[in-house]
Amino acid sequence: MRKLLATFGVLSLIALAGFSVQAQDKKTGDKVDFKGTLCCGKCELKIDGVKQCLNAIKVKEGDKEVVYLLDDKGAAAPYHGEFCQGPKGGSVKGEVVEKKKGAIKGYKYVKPGKDGVKVD
Repeated sequence: MRKLLATFGVLSLIALAGFSVQAQDKKTGDKVDFKGTLCCGKCELKIDGVKQCLNAIKVKEGDKEVVYLLDDKGAAAPYHGEFCQGPKGGSVKGEVVEKKKGAIKGYKYVKPGKDGVKVD
């Protein structure tokens, strides 16, 4: 009986570990509903090579913080001024997209849905 319980416990841990890896690996086309910290990629994050304000959200995925850039109007987005000079809590609902033109290497992008960005 002990061996059976030990085997079941190990299999459960393997299954949970596999699920957490899948949950963290966002791919193009995935619908997302992130809650985290909205900030400016230029002013707050100081992303190399960025010369204009752009919007980003920092989210916790597992034990690490991940930054997603928003595929929106950047500084012209109506919500940008709320967190350009200082990060604020908020959320983004949208879809993970592959940005081909002007993409910043090493970052994933989220295309917010209509009214998909909320500042707390």
